[in-house]
Amino acid sequence: MTQLLFMDESGHDHGEAPYEVRGGFAIHVSKLWDFVQDVRDLAVVVKT
Repeated sequence: MTQLLFMDESGHDHGEAPYEVRGGFAIHVSKLWDFVQDVRDLAVVVKT
């Protein structure tokens, strides 16, 4: 079984903040392409 882990560290300012905000999730490789397409579709909706 193969899973991919996506991590986001956008909440870290490398200075002033006393804490880091990190988030992540794992997704099974069989669901990966559907996820990529859904994220792309959401990005298109947000831009319009």
